[in-house]
Amino acid sequence: TRLVSDWSSDVCSSDLTASGATSYEFEIEFEDDTAVDVSTLTNNDISVVGPNGFSQLAQFVSVNNNTNGPSRTATYRITPPGGNWDSSDNGIYTVELRANQVGDTSGNLANAITLGNIDVTIAGRIDLGNLNAGIAARDGATGTGYLMYSEELLPDRKSVV
Repeated sequence: TRLVSDWSSDVCSSDLTASGATSYEFEIEFEDDTAVDVSTLTNNDISVVGPNGFSQLAQFVSVNNNTNGPSRTATYRITPPGGNWDSSDNGIYTVELRANQVGDTSGNLANAITLGNIDVTIAGRIDLGNLNAGIAARDGATGTGYLMYSEELLPDRKSVV
């Protein structure tokens, strides 16, 4: 009996591009020729590592069928650095199955394996510092982009998106 885990690409391959969320959920499909032991699905199964030293055990949320069987899809959740996703969290987050955590009904435990990546690409803000206003424009003849500043237009504006 050999336990296999497959990255659930239809759910997990999507990039994270929106800011503000306080968590990210993903699914992993576990398969076995006999039966996945659902009691071994816990908060210790999956680790996620990413930029700036990010390292977190994913929280086990649920399983699609809470009885043992040959194929089970587990949902896990991570919390972003700083409590919500923003552009400072951009980068590749690697999802790893930890060794000897998920098992089958014959007592076999899965080996450690990298399952896939979560690509976080959230647009950031341009900080204008002490500038009071800015209007982006493009010269129609040359296609050259430039930024114009005017205190009268937006006196309280310090950044643009």
